[in-house]
Amino acid sequence: MHTRYAVPAGTLHWRRWDEEMAVYDTASGNTHLLSPAAAEVLLALLDSPEPQDAAALARQLLPGEDGAPPLDDDVRALRAVLQGLAKLDLVNEVPPSAP
Repeated sequence: MHTRYAVPAGTLHWRRWDEEMAVYDTASGNTHLLSPAAAEVLLALLDSPEPQDAAALARQLLPGEDGAPPLDDDVRALRAVLQGLAKLDLVNEVPPSAP
């Protein structure tokens, strides 16, 4: 099971212009300008009621043709975006649940 990610409740305010997105984190007082990819990932997590891992987000954001799963390289790239968002404290890592 892979690490899942979630957005901290009520701490982020954002504004989006075309492909750019600025995010203000009320918990830290920091403002970040996100890449288009990071913005899409953050918005998907904001819309999700449950924490998501990279594979689940890749299926949502990068569906393959005719229902094929996303490419492994795409999942790895999305995982790197999630880890970058976590380093900025814009998302929280949620450890895998124990069986």
